[in-house]
Amino acid sequence: MKQCTVILPGGGVGYDWSADHTFVKVGAEHTDGAYTLMEDNLKSPSGFDGYLAELATMTEADFEDSERMAALNEKYDLVEMGPVPD
Repeated sequence: MKQCTVILPGGGVGYDWSADHTFVKVGAEHTDGAYTLMEDNLKSPSGFDGYLAELATMTEADFEDSERMAALNEKYDLVEMGPVPD
């Protein structure tokens, strides 16, 4: 018989920052390093969902257009911290 664990909203290991609160629901230790599942609550401004919706419509060429990406980041008040580490 398989076991199931239910972690309700706001449950799990929590990390709080000034504009964000993240809860780890399923960590790498539970998935043999395959993935991590998180609940991320952005505190302000709202609209990150709009940013994600715009990203979903973009092509690879759009992502490579630094001016377009800078404009999108400015529109949603995002600060790029640099490339994803290896």
